[in-house]
Amino acid sequence: MDQGDISLLVAGMGIAGTLFASLGTTWLQSRASQRQVRDQEAVDVRHRLREERQVAYAAVLDRLEEAGQALEPIMRIRIDPREHGESEIRDLWREENRALRALQRAVTTVAITGTEDIANLAQRIYDAAVARANTERVPMLSSDTRVIKFAEASGVLEEARSLFVGQARMVLGPPGE
Repeated sequence: MDQGDISLLVAGMGIAGTLFASLGTTWLQSRASQRQVRDQEAVDVRHRLREERQVAYAAVLDRLEEAGQALEPIMRIRIDPREHGESEIRDLWREENRALRALQRAVTTVAITGTEDIANLAQRIYDAAVARANTERVPMLSSDTRVIKFAEASGVLEEARSLFVGQARMVLGPPGE
């Protein structure tokens, strides 16, 4: 081989090396980009799930509040039933039952989006809200018995609500986690 052939061979090897280096760099950049996209998608999914849970958990508390507000006029009628007809009482119970069904739907949403622990606590809230409402459904109870049963049911409900809020805070954690 003469000097010209060697120069050509070295130049060819230099071009091939540059080509391979370029392809290698492109491949590495592509892999890094794919990994970055995958990591960002995971962050987005976690963020979206956190937002969905936050909405679902708030809905349980909002529906619970609505059920309590719907129960108040029924309780007033139980205390002083003189000026209220059966149709008015039925209408009030219809509203309370609607509020309890809305609470049950919110609890179901929590069961779908939340952890098992928070779903169980949401169900406890619903069960306690129904038990509280049921203290007003039995017309044969004396006023004293009704007040005692209502207070007991309200205590159970408040405990369930408090546990739910604490668990929700733990599940949601601070934003960005």
